[in-house]
Amino acid sequence: MLEQLRRLARHSAAYTLGSALNKAFAFILVPIFTRSLAQQDYGAYVLLNAGAAVLAVLFELGVSSSVMRFYYDYDDPRERARYLGSVWLFCVLATCAMALVLTLFGEPVLAPLFKGVSFWPYVVLTVWATFLSTANVIPWVLMRIHEQSTRFVILVVAQSAALLVAVLIYVVLLHMGLLGAVLSIFTQGCLIFVFFSVYTLRNASLNVRWRYLPPSLAYGLPVLLLQAGWWVLDASDRFILRYFTSLDVVAVYSIGYAIGRILIMFSQAINQAWTPFFYATVKEGRPDAKGIFSYTATYFTLAISGLGLLVVVFAREAVLFFGGHSYLAATTITPLVVLGTVAQGMFYVPSRGLFLQKQTRWFPMILLVGVVVNLGLNLLLIPIIGMIGAALATLAGYVATVAVTFVVSQRYYHVDYQAWRMARIIIMLSVVAAAATLYQPSTLLPLVVWKATLLAIGPLVLWATGFLEPREKRALRRMLRRPRQKESPA
Repeated sequence: MLEQLRRLARHSAAYTLGSALNKAFAFILVPIFTRSLAQQDYGAYVLLNAGAAVLAVLFELGVSSSVMRFYYDYDDPRERARYLGSVWLFCVLATCAMALVLTLFGEPVLAPLFKGVSFWPYVVLTVWATFLSTANVIPWVLMRIHEQSTRFVILVVAQSAALLVAVLIYVVLLHMGLLGAVLSIFTQGCLIFVFFSVYTLRNASLNVRWRYLPPSLAYGLPVLLLQAGWWVLDASDRFILRYFTSLDVVAVYSIGYAIGRILIMFSQAINQAWTPFFYATVKEGRPDAKGIFSYTATYFTLAISGLGLLVVVFAREAVLFFGGHSYLAATTITPLVVLGTVAQGMFYVPSRGLFLQKQTRWFPMILLVGVVVNLGLNLLLIPIIGMIGAALATLAGYVATVAVTFVVSQRYYHVDYQAWRMARIIIMLSVVAAAATLYQPSTLLPLVVWKATLLAIGPLVLWATGFLEPREKRALRRMLRRPRQKESPA
């Protein structure tokens, strides 16, 4: 089991590095935008990005999940190639048609959502940029299946660097404002489409067999609805905030939200390694598979919560760096967003059982619960307490979604998760988040001491209360001894 976990950790670390670098590029863009764009233009850019997120879900058609799952059903390489080619060609034709329909007839539907943002050219460019960018879906899946994590990291960096260069040209050098920001994304989309289409065709065959599509779509379309539900939980608050407040408030909220959502890149990166690892472990028929999954879930919770602790403690400094003093109000919502992001990350743990058993039909119903909770609380709380209401609604929506997923998944693929150990981790993070939010010393020395205390108290309490099992303590001691042993003379 230890070797399996090490392999998972190694690839998770690589995907985390790729996601971290991608997020680093995204965060480099934040101070560029906040200093190069008017606050209202930045708020408009945030809305366009939120819209692009839901369009990306629509254009993806659930392909990443279906290809990942069905790949393991085809042992013949030629059949796999025909399957990949059939799915790829269908997606290109279908999503191109959808983009064309939205361009010609979508203004009455989309214009109200992007209140204050012109449909031509901003929304139209966003639609086509999103269509072009979905060309990377199948290549990302293939790299994960083949455990090509190094190649993944290199291409993620190249993709992000292309966007950064385009922004520096259009926004900083040419001073094109919001149009330059949107053109940057469109330019990146063109590059992605060309490169990744070639990559896909090198691994696929255009000897198309349409018979592959019905089972793949039956599996993937419920996942599409799942992703649409994630979009509602992740982005609808900005549209509701815009309705009840202003673009300025949306801009401030988005800074705090973006900082709190740093964690999602880590949970998604771990999931990128976890999903093929999960399927491969099950296919090998290992008798200890469920035990491996149980411990992995605990370590995942510990890792993501530990990173959340860092974000919570240094939220104020992050807001000042990325937004400046005019965005300081964003610190009030970041700890809540961190807790919500941890909850969302926990969805990956039980949901694998439903994916494995091809029970994706449950996902629309599961997400419906979270969406109802989220939208209801957004509409109820935002008019009363503004940004904090939006953050609370996000947290509640994610918690509801994960709770229902756990209950349903256990019916189809039961794993004895270490629920009490995982709960202790979440309680620790919640207590620290509350303390960091409610009290912030105003002078330097007390502030440093307070932050050091917040960082130390959670891990110390877990250690003192016997969180680690004896064999885990022994493994940790061995890991700590190795560097010293390597340094000693032969």
